[in-house]
Amino acid sequence: MALPLALFLVLTAVPMLLLMPFLMALFGLFMASKGVRRWLVHRERRRIERARSQLLASLATW
Repeated sequence: MALPLALFLVLTAVPMLLLMPFLMALFGLFMASKGVRRWLVHRERRRIERARSQLLASLATW
């Protein structure tokens, strides 16, 4: 009776306990990379908008 339970635990629960932290770390890295990508796009948009407004201001004074 105890042997099937032990086999079940060894074949299912133990690999999941070893695998879950790895999968969660991968998911965390994926989410962080999405956030970094979004931040870089936002920063680039701000830089372009600043350059555009400076160009328009210099043309207006010219």
